Amino acid sequence: MNTSRFIVLEGIDGSGTTTQSSLLHDRLQKEGFTSMLTCEPTRSPIGDLIRSILRTKVPAHPETLAYLFAADRHDHLYNPETGMIKALSQGHWVVLDRYMFSSLAYQTVQCSRDLVYTLNNNFPLPEITFFLDLNPEISLQRISTRDSEREIYEHIDFQLKVRSRYQQVFSEYSSRTEIVAVDASMDQDAVHQKIWGIISQRISMASP
Repeated sequence: MNTSRFIVLEGIDGSGTTTQSSLLHDRLQKEGFTSMLTCEPTRSPIGDLIRSILRTKVPAHPETLAYLFAADRHDHLYNPETGMIKALSQGHWVVLDRYMFSSLAYQTVQCSRDLVYTLNNNFPLPEITFFLDLNPEISLQRISTRDSEREIYEHIDFQLKVRSRYQQVFSEYSSRTEIVAVDASMDQDAVHQKIWGIISQRISMASP
């Protein structure tokens, strides 16, 4: 499986993963590449259920949520019509806002580490993951300005734990996939230019 065009953006809530994913996708298309922009949870029925749980509209045990994320991710990858694997096999770029690393960072706060790692162990790794690192106090200041509903993870104690777990997870995976930490406290254009600089260099190196 060729994952050389598989890019993931990760970070705590409010770090800008959604904004930067969209900017990268738009830049790739502007440069003439076919790009698939997507996110997790997905917009599928499973993803919609996850969002309802995160917004406290549907009660669920934390381990149930871990299983749902894994199921949503599996379909996201392998769905024969809309899956990321199909897009990658067709030579498209795939820009993904959150992936298995989110599960390893978020769900291990409330669930067994062994369970969460087992559920996500066999998913293919991206070529590169950008970790948008941000102080949780700044992230929550950003979240407070949003019009959207607050989610169960969006409080300081939880985000501090998630940031620490992200750092641990990326330390564990650094020998298996490329991890690039980006200071997400910079303005969004500076963050985008940092990300695009790395991706454009890869494109140049791959060009004949």
